[in-house]
Amino acid sequence: MPPTPLDAATIRELEPFLLRLATRAVRDAVLAHDLVQATFLSLIEPTSTYDASRGMVRSYLAGVLMRKVADHYRRQRRERVTGDFDETTDGLDERVAHDPSRAMHPIDRSRAMSVIDRALARLPDQQRLVVLACDVEQMDRAEAASSLGITEGNLRVLLHRARHELRKALEDAKMR
Repeated sequence: MPPTPLDAATIRELEPFLLRLATRAVRDAVLAHDLVQATFLSLIEPTSTYDASRGMVRSYLAGVLMRKVADHYRRQRRERVTGDFDETTDGLDERVAHDPSRAMHPIDRSRAMSVIDRALARLPDQQRLVVLACDVEQMDRAEAASSLGITEGNLRVLLHRARHELRKALEDAKMR
């Protein structure tokens, strides 16, 4: 088995990033933690496809995590689990771009975040993951595309469609 770059220092460095990404994607801290642990474990499995010459371990693990999140949603859909995402606005400040010239009253801002959160929950999995990677985690497009296992062109299309839906949700709620 080829050596993996997974040591205690790497885990300490990458775990907060992966936990943020997973928590925003699944909105459940316990599930997010489980997904991150499974992501780390996938790197040390004999079937791991990680190749240090092809990119950073951070990008590789983010991609593995995004696929694990997508798998979770597929499994959930197959099991016909019902119920909406939690309606809290915990950690959503980063999801709404803040323009100081158009500062919103805190109540309006909270309402806008709630609208965006519900709209994110309704997006198809791929679109939601692209928004989380590009707009929330601020990954550059090449890294996000690589992490998600899609082309940059596909990423641009998914991001455009997702942002359009989010903008439409804000306009429908008279928040734009």
